[in-house]
Amino acid sequence: MNREISNTVMLLRLAESKGDKEKAAEYRETLTDLYFKTGDKQSALASAFQLLELHKNGDKKKTASICLKLGQIFSESFYGASHYLNKAVKLFNELGDKANGAVAEYCLGMLYFSKDFDKDRYGKAFKHFEKSTDLFHEQKNPRGVSLSLIGQAKCLCKENDFQNAEKILEIAVDISRNIDTAGYLDEGLYYLSQIYHFEEKDFKAQKQIEEAIEITRQTGETETLPTKLKLYGEILLSLEKYEEATAAFKECEKIKRKQGDLDGLRDVIHLTGYTLYKKGEYENAVLYFQEELFLNDSETALPGIYRSLGLTYEKLGYMREALSCYEKQVKTMHTEITPDTDVLEALYDLARAYSVSDSTLDRAEDTCTAILSLYGSLSDEEKDDCPDYNEMTEKLLSNIRPRLNKSAGKLQDSGLKEVFTQEYVKKAVLSLIADITGKKNITAETELQEDEAIHSIIAAEKEFDITFEDQDIENVKTAGDLIKTARKIIKDLKLFN
Repeated sequence: MNREISNTVMLLRLAESKGDKEKAAEYRETLTDLYFKTGDKQSALASAFQLLELHKNGDKKKTASICLKLGQIFSESFYGASHYLNKAVKLFNELGDKANGAVAEYCLGMLYFSKDFDKDRYGKAFKHFEKSTDLFHEQKNPRGVSLSLIGQAKCLCKENDFQNAEKILEIAVDISRNIDTAGYLDEGLYYLSQIYHFEEKDFKAQKQIEEAIEITRQTGETETLPTKLKLYGEILLSLEKYEEATAAFKECEKIKRKQGDLDGLRDVIHLTGYTLYKKGEYENAVLYFQEELFLNDSETALPGIYRSLGLTYEKLGYMREALSCYEKQVKTMHTEITPDTDVLEALYDLARAYSVSDSTLDRAEDTCTAILSLYGSLSDEEKDDCPDYNEMTEKLLSNIRPRLNKSAGKLQDSGLKEVFTQEYVKKAVLSLIADITGKKNITAETELQEDEAIHSIIAAEKEFDITFEDQDIENVKTAGDLIKTARKIIKDLKLFN
């Protein structure tokens, strides 16, 4: 490309030296296009202005084309771009050139769509996309129609009119399918799958995004592939297809790392961690959330990351680490801008963690008091949009208050020397079941036959000095059920410390 630019410059200078204005204008136009294609906008602008000067008293069609080119080059400057694009539209209308007029209208639509300081930008953009759609249709240009329809749909999505956006995108996709080449089919499919996903039509969304990704792979285009993979993973996550979602996120992650896109990498790392959490792979989930924390550069994101880590540590039974994360979650919250419902959620997690150990019961009580005060200040409408923290907190307090300023109680009286943490109960129950059934690799998901369940319950009663109720025995179908029931009884008897 650089060689081509050099040759064109030489030919331009030669034409200018001979006074051949027609040839000079031709080479200047070629040079402008070359600069624009290589991304050298400054040189492209300078060249386009000189080209405009050459045609200022000449061919109106040439002037209109140059104005259109200037509008495209000026894309990052709204006022410069809008000036030349509107001038191009006016000239093309006077010339009756609907084909180029459609292009100018589309460019104006894209310009307004990205104009972040105009409240009505999407409404204005929609009108230009609508006009370009009509002009492209009159010119029997299906690609132009498809692209303009996608522009309309994007505007409607921004205005939350998903129903009409869906209808328009379905038309755009149908048009693209009838074109000889893929055209803009993958883009239409991507936005359509986005809408289906928003409307919780995830099976339809999955079909559309899979086709979009296949087209993108076939064309070898890599710029938009990670965006499509991320949406694909989110759709699969909603469908609880965790293995496939993890694969999609990891492929996206690999591309983002290669591109050096840290913002995109942080997002997909969080999604991978969350998917692993949903799969029950808590050790791996922790690694992803820790990397997210390491890469994070936003204070507002910290509370969410600490909560993810806290919940995962809690699942692993690491309550000390979970408590530390919940404390950091609350400390890093900007309460003046954080919704009260989010603050309540964080405080409740913290109160739960404090209530596990007798040494932090006073903090648990203080945190519960803060929760009740904040929840009481909410409006009725706000209370309808969140859990009943009043009931939840009072229930938590009913467990906390009897234990305040008391000894370890039954744990010491019974002569038991083991510390009944939740993790200990889990390990002990799994060990008991393994001894009774003779099975290896016992997990919480291991199903128990009726006689296996009864013998395991008897063994657990002896191990922990507790008694199962009849309804508790009936509900034990898996090792996890036995763990959960034993923990509940032990906790109710205040045996946890």
